[in-house]
Amino acid sequence: MDPERLKEIEERLELLAERLGYRIRPSRHQSFVRGGAEQVEERLRDLAEFTIELHELVAELVGLLAAAASGRRGG
Repeated sequence: MDPERLKEIEERLELLAERLGYRIRPSRHQSFVRGGAEQVEERLRDLAEFTIELHELVAELVGLLAAAASGRRGG
Protein backbone atom coordinates (compact mmCIF):
# COMPACT_ATOMS: atom_id res chain seq x y z
CA MET A 1 0.00 0.00 0.00
CA ASP A 2 1.26 3.47 -0.85
CA PRO A 3 1.75 5.17 2.54
CA GLU A 4 2.02 8.63 0.98
CA ARG A 5 -1.30 8.25 -0.82
CA LEU A 6 -2.91 6.92 2.35
CA LYS A 7 -1.55 9.91 4.28
CA GLU A 8 -2.89 12.26 1.58
CA ILE A 9 -6.37 10.73 1.85
CA GLU A 10 -6.23 11.04 5.64
CA GLU A 11 -5.24 14.71 5.38
CA ARG A 12 -8.04 15.41 2.90
CA LEU A 13 -10.54 13.77 5.26
CA GLU A 14 -9.29 15.98 8.09
CA LEU A 15 -9.60 19.10 5.93
CA LEU A 16 -13.11 18.11 4.86
CA ALA A 17 -14.15 17.65 8.48
CA GLU A 18 -12.60 20.98 9.47
CA ARG A 19 -14.14 22.84 6.53
CA LEU A 20 -17.68 21.45 6.54
CA GLY A 21 -18.12 19.19 9.55
CA TYR A 22 -19.32 21.91 11.89
CA ARG A 23 -21.70 23.29 9.26
CA ILE A 24 -23.63 20.06 8.77
CA ARG A 25 -23.77 19.05 12.43
CA PRO A 26 -26.67 20.79 14.19
CA SER A 27 -25.91 22.23 17.59
CA ARG A 28 -27.74 20.97 20.66
CA HIS A 29 -30.13 23.90 20.52
CA GLN A 30 -30.69 23.91 16.77
CA SER A 31 -32.77 21.62 14.62
CA PHE A 32 -31.68 20.90 11.05
CA VAL A 33 -34.87 22.36 9.62
CA ARG A 34 -35.05 25.35 11.94
CA GLY A 35 -34.66 28.78 10.44
CA GLY A 36 -35.69 30.20 7.15
CA ALA A 37 -35.83 28.45 3.82
CA GLU A 38 -32.52 30.05 2.82
CA GLN A 39 -30.75 28.63 5.87
CA VAL A 40 -32.17 25.16 5.23
CA GLU A 41 -31.13 25.38 1.58
CA GLU A 42 -27.60 26.45 2.55
CA ARG A 43 -27.27 23.57 5.02
CA LEU A 44 -28.52 21.11 2.40
CA ARG A 45 -25.91 22.41 -0.06
CA ASP A 46 -23.22 21.98 2.61
CA LEU A 47 -24.43 18.46 3.31
CA ALA A 48 -24.46 17.59 -0.39
CA GLU A 49 -20.93 18.95 -0.85
CA PHE A 50 -19.70 17.04 2.21
CA THR A 51 -21.34 13.82 0.99
CA ILE A 52 -19.90 14.07 -2.52
CA GLU A 53 -16.37 14.77 -1.28
CA LEU A 54 -16.61 12.00 1.31
CA HIS A 55 -17.76 9.57 -1.39
CA GLU A 56 -14.76 10.50 -3.55
CA LEU A 57 -12.34 9.97 -0.67
CA VAL A 58 -13.86 6.63 0.30
CA ALA A 59 -13.72 5.49 -3.34
CA GLU A 60 -10.00 6.39 -3.45
CA LEU A 61 -9.39 4.54 -0.21
CA VAL A 62 -11.23 1.44 -1.45
CA GLY A 63 -9.16 1.53 -4.64
CA LEU A 64 -5.98 1.82 -2.62
CA LEU A 65 -6.97 -1.11 -0.39
CA ALA A 66 -7.99 -3.23 -3.38
CA ALA A 67 -4.67 -2.56 -5.11
CA ALA A 68 -2.80 -3.52 -1.94
CA ALA A 69 -4.82 -6.72 -1.57
CA SER A 70 -4.31 -7.76 -5.19
CA GLY A 71 -0.61 -6.97 -4.87
CA ARG A 72 -0.31 -9.33 -1.92
CA ARG A 73 -2.16 -12.10 -3.74
CA GLY A 74 -0.22 -11.70 -6.95
CA GLY A 75 3.21 -11.25 -5.52
